[in-house]
Amino acid sequence: ERGFTQLLTDAIDLLRRGVNYEQAVEAYHLLLQLPRTTHDYAAQADMYGELRVLCTKIVEDAEKAVRIQPNYYRVGLYGRAFGEHDGHQFIYKETAFVRIADFTERITAQYAAAGVELLPNTTLHVDRAALDPAKNYVQIGAVQVDFGEERRRALLDASTSFSNSSSSSSSTGRTTGSNLAYTTAIQRFVMVLPFTKNGAQGEVADQWKRKVYYTVEGAFPSMHKRLRVTEQTQEEVPPVRNAIDLVADRVLAIHAELTSKTTNTKALQSLLHGTLLAAVNVGPLEIGRVFLDKERRATLDPQPADADIAELVQLMAAFSRKLAIALAANARNLDPEQKPLQDELTNAYRTFNETITRLCLNA
Repeated sequence: ERGFTQLLTDAIDLLRRGVNYEQAVEAYHLLLQLPRTTHDYAAQADMYGELRVLCTKIVEDAEKAVRIQPNYYRVGLYGRAFGEHDGHQFIYKETAFVRIADFTERITAQYAAAGVELLPNTTLHVDRAALDPAKNYVQIGAVQVDFGEERRRALLDASTSFSNSSSSSSSTGRTTGSNLAYTTAIQRFVMVLPFTKNGAQGEVADQWKRKVYYTVEGAFPSMHKRLRVTEQTQEEVPPVRNAIDLVADRVLAIHAELTSKTTNTKALQSLLHGTLLAAVNVGPLEIGRVFLDKERRATLDPQPADADIAELVQLMAAFSRKLAIALAANARNLDPEQKPLQDELTNAYRTFNETITRLCLNA
């Protein structure tokens, strides 16, 4: 029993230091089995006290968005020097402070003896026949956790909830749940590569996106620093779906600020400024003008599907309502000298709402 207790106590200490509070809570539930069996209520009281501290920390960090999530990098190894790992890809988990430049420098230094060369990350399928067999190559790129259904549920909540009260159970559960998703059983990652069919920078109507999905063997968190990629798939996202993703990201970002107990005024103002005062041909308003205007939409290639347009209409309507709440929240926390900016944002919102309402009704 002493060994079991010490093992879990050490694990909890390491998990806390690794900012994996959710796993520390689970470990405490295992540890509680002994004092519950022996009816040691003093030990139970101590453990429940620690559990209270941990759970409070999870909720507070989620509401303030202060917990910095780890970075993940995909590494492909090609060459005889890598032995059994030749031709394999790995996902590395790094702390939030390890940027891709630092990570690349470390990996190339690690394999310096093999004389490695870096391959461009734009090449998704490496042609082994085109590589010099006498050389060794490394390909490095940043990836993100793919939330899939979790993101869809979060967006649904954000689109249908218009309360600015962060005390609601749905808001708290949604926020802490996303943190749990960030730290538990992470197995699928995505790399997003924007492109245009004609090779030029292009406008909103021309901006495609290639999503490459990587599934690893096992899951993070893991005893291993890297996990091997066992499956790779990809899809091309047409401009209308790319536009929907962009608007959805704004909806989720603004919703996260509105449902926080302590609103970050600077962050909220930045979101409002980037949405309502965006440069020409950029931002949600231009997305609405391109895809929701029937005449302009008729000139697009490829033609957006009716279902995508219907989804964009619903998302834009929800976004406009969310912006109104964000403007009101910003006004409540405004410094007097920032009133000219608030007036500018309010006028821009009036134009945005009128335009989007007309486009949505006629789409």
